[in-house]
Amino acid sequence: MQGSVDEVLELADWRRQMFDLYRQVRTLAAEDPEAAWRLWRSRRDDLFRSHPQSAIPAAERESFQGL
Repeated sequence: MQGSVDEVLELADWRRQMFDLYRQVRTLAAEDPEAAWRLWRSRRDDLFRSHPQSAIPAAERESFQGL
């Protein structure tokens, strides 16, 4: 794997946060699918907007409105 130690740790953090989000959404969806969907959209968009490993280019993150 190439990249600095910081980049590798940031990627591990991105994955951890996404896995945790999936877990939360699955749990919530059993009782309230709409709330689960809102949580998914909100947290996912926050990660795309703020996380260093976001697929959104850094210059576009501040104005990112969501997928």
